[in-house]
Amino acid sequence: ERYAKDCGGCLEVKTDAFIEQPGERIKTPTQITNVYAVLRGSDPAQANRIVLVTGHYDSRNGDTFNGTDPAPGANDDGSGTAVSLECARVLSKFKFPATLIFLTVAGEEQGLNGSRHFAQMAAQMTKEQSWKLEAVLNNDIVGGDRSRQQDSSVVRVFSEGIPAAATEAEIRRIRALGGESDSTSRELARYIGEVGR
Repeated sequence: ERYAKDCGGCLEVKTDAFIEQPGERIKTPTQITNVYAVLRGSDPAQANRIVLVTGHYDSRNGDTFNGTDPAPGANDDGSGTAVSLECARVLSKFKFPATLIFLTVAGEEQGLNGSRHFAQMAAQMTKEQSWKLEAVLNNDIVGGDRSRQQDSSVVRVFSEGIPAAATEAEIRRIRALGGESDSTSRELARYIGEVGR
């Protein structure tokens, strides 16, 4: 909200609260709240194109159902939340033809609950308001996991080669054509790598 005030109201801050029913990692019905800010595209003809920048602000300790002991989550995923917030702060000073959404989700460590709920909402918005979700930049464990001796000077970008929802026939066709490196996800990853260099 402060970033929105600093840019003259260019960001629309929203919450997406819902009740998650008990499951493998949730004992009782629990309210989960995603928080996001929308920077509307400046070109009315392209404003329905959406780029989503996301991180999750929940964490958990080793015991899934222990909600009282410390659950340090600076890297998983306070770091991704910081990226989403910092992108909102910096990018709100500019205008883009497409719409940017800066999202922080909860319930990630409990089963991708916040992300799944936002994805369902986005699917509904695609039908109702012609959203065209073109890219999702999910920032999780930014800076790496130092316990695994990762090089902190390298940005790792993961992208899906073969879509998780592909049928067996689609998988065979993709592999036969060598298309696992031609997905929209891989093209976005290559573009990010090129811009980064």
